[in-house]
Amino acid sequence: MKKTMILIMAVATTIKATAQSVTYNHDSSKQNQITVMETGGGSLTPEFYYWLLHNNYKKTAAEKNKLGFRTLAGINLYNQVDDAEKIDSALTKRAEVEA
Repeated sequence: MKKTMILIMAVATTIKATAQSVTYNHDSSKQNQITVMETGGGSLTPEFYYWLLHNNYKKTAAEKNKLGFRTLAGINLYNQVDDAEKIDSALTKRAEVEA
C-alpha cells in the first residue's frame, strides 16, 4: 500500500497541469489596428483592404487619437483626489458625532 501511494504521488507530480495555463496568440494586424486607433501611429495591414474600406479613418487617425483624452482624464481624476479626501474626512467626523 505504501509503495502504491508513493508511485501515485510520483506520477501525480510529474503530470503537467494545464488547467490554468494562459494561451497567447499574437496577431500583429490586430495590434497595429489598436495602435493606430489609440495613438495614430503604426501601419494597417493588409494595405489594400484598409485603403479600399477605411481610407477616411486612416487619414484622420492621427488627429483623433485617444492619448489627449487619456491625459486629460488622468489630470481630471488626479484633481478629484482632494475632493474625495475632504468628503472622506467629513463623513468620518459625522460618524464620530453620531456615534
